[in-house]
Amino acid sequence: MKPAVLQMPLPPVEALRSNKLRARLTSPVTAAFLVSVAYYLGAKLGFALTLQPQPVSVLWPPNSILLAALLLTPPRWWWFLFVAVIPTHWASQLQSDVPQMMILCWYISNCCEALIGAGSIRYLSGGKFRLDTFRNMRFFIFGGVFLAPFLSSFLDAGFVAFNGWGESSYWEVWRTRFFSNVLATLTLGTVIVTWSDAVQDIRKTTPRVIAEAALLALGLVLVSYFVFVRQEPGGGSRAGLLYLPLPFLLWAALRFGMAGKSASVLVLTLISIWGTAHGRGPFASHSPLENALSLQIFLIFVCILLLCLAAVLEERQRSLEDLRTSEERYREVIETQTDLICRFLPDTTLTFVNEAYCRFFQRQREQLIGRRFIELIPEPDREKTLERIATLAEARGVQTIEHQVLLPNGRLGWHHWVNHAICGSDGRVVELQAIGHDISDRKQAEEAHERLAHVSRLAMVGELTASIAHEINQPLGAILSNAEAASMLLDATPRNIEEIKQILADIRKDDLRASDVIRHIRTLLRKRHLEMELLDMNQLVSDVLALTRAEARKRNIAWKSEFAPALPMVEGDRVHLQQVLLNLVLNGMDAMADMPEDERWLTVSTAGSESGQVEIVVSDSGNGIRPDRLPRLFETFFTTKKEGMGLGLSISRMIVEAHHGQIRAENNNSGRGATFRVVLPAHHVASGT
Repeated sequence: MKPAVLQMPLPPVEALRSNKLRARLTSPVTAAFLVSVAYYLGAKLGFALTLQPQPVSVLWPPNSILLAALLLTPPRWWWFLFVAVIPTHWASQLQSDVPQMMILCWYISNCCEALIGAGSIRYLSGGKFRLDTFRNMRFFIFGGVFLAPFLSSFLDAGFVAFNGWGESSYWEVWRTRFFSNVLATLTLGTVIVTWSDAVQDIRKTTPRVIAEAALLALGLVLVSYFVFVRQEPGGGSRAGLLYLPLPFLLWAALRFGMAGKSASVLVLTLISIWGTAHGRGPFASHSPLENALSLQIFLIFVCILLLCLAAVLEERQRSLEDLRTSEERYREVIETQTDLICRFLPDTTLTFVNEAYCRFFQRQREQLIGRRFIELIPEPDREKTLERIATLAEARGVQTIEHQVLLPNGRLGWHHWVNHAICGSDGRVVELQAIGHDISDRKQAEEAHERLAHVSRLAMVGELTASIAHEINQPLGAILSNAEAASMLLDATPRNIEEIKQILADIRKDDLRASDVIRHIRTLLRKRHLEMELLDMNQLVSDVLALTRAEARKRNIAWKSEFAPALPMVEGDRVHLQQVLLNLVLNGMDAMADMPEDERWLTVSTAGSESGQVEIVVSDSGNGIRPDRLPRLFETFFTTKKEGMGLGLSISRMIVEAHHGQIRAENNNSGRGATFRVVLPAHHVASGT
């Protein structure tokens, strides 16, 4: 009987380095030696597993060994392996009185089978192959188990017919050779492939696992011996005994994966063939050829089922291990984060919290899991937080939110959270994940900045007290004069109703003028957070100029305003931007205090740009700014005034930057005075509309 194909999946040299056995095959000389020895021993085993008096080998290992060698080594070594097995092939065949020409023909068909199997398997698997997935198992069965023996058996049967060797017909030779090599690949081939990957793990095996494996092997050997050796020839009522080894085979597949399954099937195959060859067991009741075929079909059917089962189980086990490893890495990353990380249900019930979350709230994980985190938020912020979470649960995506939290010491803090919705298979939000960090320090700094800005506004209003009082007294004096005139007209006869109506209209106008000044002052004096709205910068500048008009007259300062038409709107806080402009205007007035009265002028203008920005320019005619002071002009507590605190421009810069704008200062080209420019993004650019 000619050699059978070995199926052994594995990639090139890189994959051979994955364990000890494959590392030995990284040398072509070592690989050739091992393959030659294995090929010779496989041939001797094949001759031993024949069913006398016919020279029929139920299992022919050499071809499967050669195929395995091709799958375990890089393609550039293959020619060397083919050459290396020539002596052992010749020696094994000569000992069985095979004619020289048939020895050569079988060598050619053996090499063709190995090439077809290895080439098709590597092609289907993309060049790298390991027998560790159901997908690769399908490639293995198709290419190595069936395709290669199927095609090469035609060549082998043709050689036999051409040389007129043997008494069997063409199709008997083809059938005998095909099933023999299919069985060899399914049994010995899978053992070589899977154990080449498992050798390294054997040293890590625990005594308990070794004891279980020994018990399994002993049970399988005893049951197989009882079924295939101890029983008399024939099946009959004892045909059900064939199922006795199956529990042990399933045990091997479930507990020891592909390696355990392949080893146990090989043991079953060898014992069953040996018993049948000696006329024992359920497959020894007919002619040797029929007995061989029946036994081969039985073993092939069992092998394929168990191979697929073991592949699926091993792939599932590896997926579970990968998932477990991924979860462990994920948990390790999460637990080592300083940010607070949690997962919760749409009703805010916590399902996971990391160590940082526990440390922050000074509670055990068990105390937090199952609790609604909304209870950790102050009552005034709960409704708004729940609304945001409900919005995220409907809209999906990512959401940022800031809210207060109840600190373990009873005080209030601030958190910034990035929430992400997690959807189930039906598309509904089943859980939410949030990453947060403590921003209490930032909020305290912002509050301190707001208080500082408020104090700065109070100081500026204090500077304008006399001018503001004058601005208010003027309409109040006019109201008083008009009221006295109206009273006199009412006493006169006849009464001039039209003139009285005109006086009342003047009184109303002066009252609105005074109210407008008071409203502006109250707005500036009020402490407030940023309240963004769409602003007309021309109107905002006009309001500030109206507020400082009296101060300019008091200081004998002339000014002019230049407003760009159709200026785009700006999204900002009215009061804070008025504070910036008011500070720049007052600074410009202060800078001209030492100048002659006829040389004091102040220009305030607005302009738009093609890049989508709005610019406000305040220019004075003072002495300018020393070049060495320009870089530090906006630093906190840096001032050029004798009695200044160095806060006005610093606060102005922070306000402008909070509006995503810029503020800068420069000396005028004329050599007299300085210019301050505030650049803010226009609304249509900032919002992307």
